[in-house]
Amino acid sequence: MRFYTHITAGILFFVLFAYIFDIRDMQLYVGILIAALISVLPDIIDRITEKHRGMGHSLIILFPLGLLMVGNFEIGVAAVSAFISHIVFDIITVRGCPLLYPLTKTNYVALSKKRRIKTGTKQDKAVFCFLIILLIPSLLLITGAFTILPNGNGSVAAAGVNQTNQSTFKQVNVNINIDENTKNKKITIEKVNENTTTITIEDIT
Repeated sequence: MRFYTHITAGILFFVLFAYIFDIRDMQLYVGILIAALISVLPDIIDRITEKHRGMGHSLIILFPLGLLMVGNFEIGVAAVSAFISHIVFDIITVRGCPLLYPLTKTNYVALSKKRRIKTGTKQDKAVFCFLIILLIPSLLLITGAFTILPNGNGSVAAAGVNQTNQSTFKQVNVNINIDENTKNKKITIEKVNENTTTITIEDIT
């Protein structure tokens, strides 16, 4: 897969894990950045070692990445999820991945030969477009962009929540006059722009 496909997949995988582990706010944005970087780490390692689909694509890399969770759980989740996404999408390519390298150089694949995706082809770009379609609403959901949307009246309302007609409340001035010589306490309720309504309550001490 091309780097842009891996970056998109890495961010998508992290967003899904972030939703599960309730990673929000600044930690979410830092995690997205980490996921984008780690998503291309296998190819960077292979360039350094000068062996394509070598150590960088081995599951052994998961161990040091997993240790990041001890120091910072959110960063560790971002790193591990992004690396897993790279392996998942490379394992469905024509060449596959040497998951157990250097123990064995066997390339493992997940699909039949006819269904495997060749890097840089229209299939690769189709996968990228599909991931973008999944990523955009996922980002909007986890960042809270779906929680506040404008309604027809120009106010805001929670998306996905059924709106009911709200009653119109009028301003009411309440005056309480207490007659100390009687047991009756007179309560006067004055409504704005309407007639005054008087309510008498007996035997109030």
